[in-house]
Amino acid sequence: MIYRGYAYRLGDDINTDVIAPSIYSDDEGLMRKHAFEAIIKDFYKTTENKKTIIVASKNFGCGSSRETAVTAIKSLGVEIVVAGSFARIFYRNAINGALPPVVFEDYTGISSDDELEIDIEKGILKNITKGTGGSFTPISSNALKIIKSGGLLALLKKELIEEVFR
Repeated sequence: MIYRGYAYRLGDDINTDVIAPSIYSDDEGLMRKHAFEAIIKDFYKTTENKKTIIVASKNFGCGSSRETAVTAIKSLGVEIVVAGSFARIFYRNAINGALPPVVFEDYTGISSDDELEIDIEKGILKNITKGTGGSFTPISSNALKIIKSGGLLALLKKELIEEVFR
């Protein structure tokens, strides 16, 4: 699976409470409008007219185990997140929600608006703007199966239906 888009750089320790403020977690439209608002006013406007890839530093998704953080990111049209490291629970929630989390330790060479191409099966990130890139550990086959199915619940539903109607 290959993803292509434009980087939006974020820093360290982006908290799930910042990604998806709990007051808006029952309404996806409001969640989208208020995602990241504690650090970036009207962030949703930056994702409206271009494919955005969030590129963060270390410990992305720290804080609570809020699954709506993944929903908020996806509501913005963001299909993939790259970071130097992820909070463990966010990483798992991202896979379960079909939002590929890519651990790319050489994130410092990526700037906002750099055009990126990311192959999550081969573990290759290309910075098309700068003519640079690097490798990362590809997403595991089990995680890839979940992502390709549209998330863990979609995969389980599909497998259950196949089992019942065999």
